[in-house]
Amino acid sequence: MIGNRFRRTVSASRSADSTETRRRLKVHPAIESLEGRQLLSGFTGLSASRNVVVHGSVYNISVTGGGFEAVRAEGRGQFNLSLFGTTSQSTVNVSLSSFRPRLGIAPISFSGIQVRSGELGKINAGGATIDGIVSPLSGLKSFNVGSISGNARLYFSSSPSTFNVGSIDLASGGEIYVQGDLTAPLTVSSLTLNGGNFTIGQDAIGAMNFGSLTLENGGVFSVGRNVTNGITVNGNLSVSPSGGELNVGGNLTGLTVDGVIQGKGTNPKSPDINVGLNLVNLTVQGATPNHGSIYGADIEAGKNITNLLVAHGIFDSFIYAGVEITGGSSSTGSVGPDGADSIVNSQIQAGVEINQMTIGGNVRSTFVTNPNSPGYPTRIIAGEIIDPNMNNEDIWTNGGLIDNFQILGAMYDSVIAASVAPYGGNGSLPDIGYLKPTPAPNPPVGTGYYNAPNGYIEAGTFADPQMLPNYTETNVLNETVAPVTDPSFKSTTTAIDLATKKNIMSYNYNPAYNISIDPNVHDTVMFGAINPSFASAPNTDISLYSSATNSSSSGNTNNTSNANGSQTASTGSSSSSSTQNNTTSTSSFATPVPLPTKSTVVGGVFTTYNNRSPGTDYAGIYAADTRGVFVGTLPSGG
Repeated sequence: MIGNRFRRTVSASRSADSTETRRRLKVHPAIESLEGRQLLSGFTGLSASRNVVVHGSVYNISVTGGGFEAVRAEGRGQFNLSLFGTTSQSTVNVSLSSFRPRLGIAPISFSGIQVRSGELGKINAGGATIDGIVSPLSGLKSFNVGSISGNARLYFSSSPSTFNVGSIDLASGGEIYVQGDLTAPLTVSSLTLNGGNFTIGQDAIGAMNFGSLTLENGGVFSVGRNVTNGITVNGNLSVSPSGGELNVGGNLTGLTVDGVIQGKGTNPKSPDINVGLNLVNLTVQGATPNHGSIYGADIEAGKNITNLLVAHGIFDSFIYAGVEITGGSSSTGSVGPDGADSIVNSQIQAGVEINQMTIGGNVRSTFVTNPNSPGYPTRIIAGEIIDPNMNNEDIWTNGGLIDNFQILGAMYDSVIAASVAPYGGNGSLPDIGYLKPTPAPNPPVGTGYYNAPNGYIEAGTFADPQMLPNYTETNVLNETVAPVTDPSFKSTTTAIDLATKKNIMSYNYNPAYNISIDPNVHDTVMFGAINPSFASAPNTDISLYSSATNSSSSGNTNNTSNANGSQTASTGSSSSSSTQNNTTSTSSFATPVPLPTKSTVVGGVFTTYNNRSPGTDYAGIYAADTRGVFVGTLPSGG
């Protein structure tokens, strides 16, 4: 057979010269191409453009406007980029050229970017991630990357004109620092500082928009001076229990959160949001069921919080302004309800004044029935400051004012107070004129509670007065603070003789407390007022005690007299006249007692007495001047 003969021939030839055969069949190593593409391995040399492959996705990295690049692969889709000879006119572009549909688009990331010249105009890398160190950037006009993550460190010596990042997730050691002002708008779909820092040295002038803002493990977002055009968070602003802080050294003009603000929930106080001067337009619109719009948060401003508008309640939180808190206006109030409750286990505190606030639902504290409740005993207080010179201890001050303030729901086991400390005194009101208020001592942290108030306001008429409980520590008659003459703090239920009122008012007196259930009164009362703008003018002594003399003449003359003694006459035609001296006297005690123009707490004030935890507040409204306070629905007709 031919086949066999061929094999026999080859075999015979190999036998004849085996050495020559081995020499001819010896294999020599050679480079074999793979799919016609050159593999990237190690340093690729300088060029203005380079293609790199990441799991089937091809990216082009190029430098335009002057300069060259060198790319070094580091595995797992990471590259190190070095730039040479770039200027402020140079642009780095990273773009996707192609990808395998069955594999999808593989991400590309940079473990480091070195700008050897120190100058660069633009970075345009919307699909790339930076997770390493970038050389300090000078003269950068535009910064656009897909994400910044891990331990990335970026330093901008000046602000770019545009600053867009898809997402930021910085771990401990990661940092973004902008020296001086950030003039560009800052847009980030998701900002997470997991131990990392984002710092703007001076002012943030452009508007800042975040899809979400999360601070954890001590992560800090910080602006050295002012945020001019506000911060908007489309989702939630969250601080985890591991801690973190949003810190603005000057003014924060606008903080709008479409979701919720959730703090780390720690107690004692530690700021989640800390503003050195004024926080203007704080608006929170979302809600978590049974937790409201602001939950477990500590929000502090050195001066003012203006236009506070919380759609669905404040729960387990502390909100503080060194000077004033002013509420915003909406159909549900400055603080709207979550279900029935608007403020639960929260303290709202201002050093001087709380003004223009409407609470749309109930104000509640649960520490009476559950001493281990989260948050703080519910107190709304003016005239209490945090003193940084005394280890941030709370100091009560003179002249606290809560005005134009209204709770549309009820108040349970909660406190409204203006310059009244829950310790250190005996409940006595300050001297007339308030020239020398009794200073309040500084108690140990966590001590002191408010005593049971027993004040009332007089309603009805002077002839038939009605003493309505007002849950204050003063009694109000004819829109004037009236004395409590009983030195044992027992309140009186009989009307004070109005004819001698001026003499009694000159005496020293004690306010009204219910000593039958709370015998040890220890409140320190300084000069402060609650809702003075709601108070009506008192009736004068002349209008109360003047007699009306009515005269009538012959003919068709009719004389009438009204309650304050003024006289009205209507005269018809008459051919002759005569004078009649008919005199009548009317008592002004039928005149309605003047009342405040609005109720302070429409739904009433309630203290839980059963299963009461010791050392907890009695529900009440505490101030030296509560003439403008009324609890419940205002009666009609005086």
